[in-house]
Amino acid sequence: MQGFGVHTSMWTMHWDRAGAERTIPAAAAYGMDFIEIALLNTKIVDAAHTRALLDRHGMRAVCSLGLPQAKWAAEALSGVTYGGIGERTGVPPTPGEYDNIARALAAAAKHAKSKGLLLGIEPVNRYENHLLNTGWQARDLIEKVGADNIFIHLDTYHMNIEEKGAALAAIGFKGGLAMESFINMMPEIAYGLAVWRPVANSFEEVMDKGLPFLRNKASQYRLT
Repeated sequence: MQGFGVHTSMWTMHWDRAGAERTIPAAAAYGMDFIEIALLNTKIVDAAHTRALLDRHGMRAVCSLGLPQAKWAAEALSGVTYGGIGERTGVPPTPGEYDNIARALAAAAKHAKSKGLLLGIEPVNRYENHLLNTGWQARDLIEKVGADNIFIHLDTYHMNIEEKGAALAAIGFKGGLAMESFINMMPEIAYGLAVWRPVANSFEEVMDKGLPFLRNKASQYRLT
C-alpha cells in the first residue's frame, strides 16, 4: 500500500502560498505520506513554491479538479474528471454520452502521460452525477478508453451509498488511503456537494480521531 493521505480542504480550499505553507507542514506533522490538493483556482497557485515545500517535508502529492500549466511533483490528477458535480440530465446516461467521455478522457490521459501523470476517475453517488456511480461503471469506462495510466479513485462515502460490497485486500489493492473531510468549504463547492452544516468543529477533531480509525481499519483488513 502507498500510505495514508489527507485532502487539503482540512486546512484550506485556497491553494495560494499561504494555504500551502499552512497545510503541508501540518500534514507532515501528522505523519501523512501524501496530500490531495484541491485546485479550484489555478491562478493563485505558485507551483515552484509548492514543490519546494513538498520536497522539504518529504511529502508526495496528488491533485483533484484541475491542474495548473506548470508541473510540480504531483503524481496524479483525480476526481470527477469526466463530468461536473451536481450536473445531471435527469435520465440515464446514453451510449453517446459514454462515447464522448471516452474520447475526452483518451485525450486527457495522453496529455497526462506526456507529463508523467496518472489520471483518476472518481465514481460519485447518484445525487451528484448520473454518469459514473459505481466502481464497475468506472472499470468499464477505463476499458473503453484503453489508456494504461487511468485508475479508479474509490470514495467510501459514495461507495456506501451505491455499492453492494468492497474488498480491497481481496483485489490486491496497492494504492493509498486518504481522508477527505471538508472543514473549509467554498459556497460553490458546498452547493454542488449539498453540504449545509459543518462536518466537524476543527481539523484537529478529524485528524486526531479519523487518522487512527483509518490506520486501524487498514491494519484490521490486512492492507498494511
